[in-house]
Amino acid sequence: MKMFQHTWKLQPLQAIKLQRNLAKKVRHKNGFKNIKLIVGADVGFDKEGKRVFGVMVVLTYRKLNIIESARVVLPVKFPYVPGLLSFREGPVLLKAYQKLKTKSIFVSPGHKIDTETEVIIILSSSQKYRISVSIRQSHQLAHFTAS
Repeated sequence: MKMFQHTWKLQPLQAIKLQRNLAKKVRHKNGFKNIKLIVGADVGFDKEGKRVFGVMVVLTYRKLNIIESARVVLPVKFPYVPGLLSFREGPVLLKAYQKLKTKSIFVSPGHKIDTETEVIIILSSSQKYRISVSIRQSHQLAHFTAS
């Protein structure tokens, strides 16, 4: 399954144009029936800002047991540009996703999910923290790897 049919090798102005075109494809309706697994994704950077560490952690939805995780390290190839973080962080997260044995539909905020359902999922998987356990786990692994 090819998730993206565009190159990541873009200049910032080209990336802005592509991002605007992709935004038109976002669907704000639930595109799933029941949720069994959730995935948290995060990135970290080395102190020099030359390498990016991407992590994905797969957990069971209700019990929040870790099923698997994947880590990838790549050189940073896109500059830091506010609003264009996906072009800096996306390639390493896609590589981490490809390493997962458990494949699932990717649902991000605002795409294939309505706001009400998104809030329910996040709150039900947050336990005692301000963020979901899946994001917290991936954040810890990404930043531990980067340090």
